Amino acid sequence: MEQKRGSRKVRKVARLLLSRGASVGPIPAVALGDEEWVRARHAEGALAVVSSIQIGVNSCILNIGGLLSIAVLHDRPVMLALLLDLGLDPDERIRMDGMDEILYTAGNPLLSCVVLGKRQMAEMLLARGADPNANVYTCGSPLFRAYSQKDWDFVRLLEQHGGLLDAVSAGFASQTEAARQLLADEAAGRLRPGAVLPGSTVSEDLLWTACGGGDPEIVRLALEGIDWPRQDSRWLGSLWQAFTCDRVERGLACFRPGARPGRPQPQQFRPNDPAHCHGAWRD
Repeated sequence: MEQKRGSRKVRKVARLLLSRGASVGPIPAVALGDEEWVRARHAEGALAVVSSIQIGVNSCILNIGGLLSIAVLHDRPVMLALLLDLGLDPDERIRMDGMDEILYTAGNPLLSCVVLGKRQMAEMLLARGADPNANVYTCGSPLFRAYSQKDWDFVRLLEQHGGLLDAVSAGFASQTEAARQLLADEAAGRLRPGAVLPGSTVSEDLLWTACGGGDPEIVRLALEGIDWPRQDSRWLGSLWQAFTCDRVERGLACFRPGARPGRPQPQQFRPNDPAHCHGAWRD
């Protein structure tokens, strides 16, 4: 509802400015559904330079996107179809500005469909090759977002088009069975490419992300594959995730020394001692 009100305000302001002599640009043209203008500018090559637009998907998600994301945001399926017909990238892969390293974001149109519940446009994007596993900078993949929202209709749709949870997404989204499967695949030597971060293992990726997601059971599974020394600084990354978890009580429960779910522990937890992380779920 909040997003719809915001879109209406944007269109109202755009129409007011145009009525007072303002020039039409790509963003208002897409938001207003001006197909004739978009076709003409595409023929001139003027649409290709439009990218890196700040997209407020909702009050909590601000991403980088392009004209496809604008079409989704303003509920313009006909415009979305036109832009796809004109050859725009369904994933909107965009290099991030202001970064010391070279980083790209991709998948914002599809992720926006998931967040806003726009299934028809999601199906349009998927039919044109949008990747349900694309990494949207700071937001994860569209499939991760669907799992996080517990939107099982979208989960099924994205998995039908090749969506697969990686270890990081499984941990943050608290998907225990997916975590078990990833561990089993790794042990059997059949782990798919991209399932873990470069140079990492399934257990390592699951540990810190499950702390961030507040899932003690996945933490327990991950710890079975961790053999870091007691004073290894990597423990502190998982501990930080637990303290900053949205469900902080569950996050901190991951670090009760020797704990099992539902069993109180008399031993005091010392957050400055990495060794406590190592013993968190081991009796």
